[in-house]
Amino acid sequence: MDDMNRKESIFTKFKEAGQEHVFQYWETLSTSQQSLLLDQLESIDVHKLADYLHAANNKSHDLIQTILPFSGTVGKGSTLINNEHDQEQEVDLYQVGMTAIRQNQVAAVLLAGGQGTRLGYDGPKG
Repeated sequence: MDDMNRKESIFTKFKEAGQEHVFQYWETLSTSQQSLLLDQLESIDVHKLADYLHAANNKSHDLIQTILPFSGTVGKGSTLINNEHDQEQEVDLYQVGMTAIRQNQVAAVLLAGGQGTRLGYDGPKG
């Protein structure tokens, strides 16, 4: 099959899968680059790719429905233990935390590069 028929066949498959944008800059490519692109696109099962993207999008939507925003307050971090009562409380809190981790009730978010500020968190980042 010549490259023109090959291109039309591949383009049709990608268009059916909603992925025709991969041909957006086709005209700017040299003949050898076009041929290389066709080789790469031929190796992709674009219909499976569309199924994967659709499944991932549905899974993401499901997760959004089940993840609840944090309703607590953000503390300043750990404090120094000054007396025995504080040490007992620290042990209790440690156990509460470890139990929550074991029950998959804990999430951690790392905010870096100023993202925290854009999300409304003014505390230290990094």
